[in-house]
Amino acid sequence: MLHNLGRVVTTAALAAAVPHHQITALLDRHARGDWGELVQAAND
Repeated sequence: MLHNLGRVVTTAALAAAVPHHQITALLDRHARGDWGELVQAAND
């Protein structure tokens, strides 16, 4: 992990809709600086 995310919380709706392992996998990617393919904003 590149960055310590500190305390991470979620809403009950997200916890009910998305499996825990998927949430943690996405948070791990975010902490490593992997944001997927980003496109430049139209107003830049």
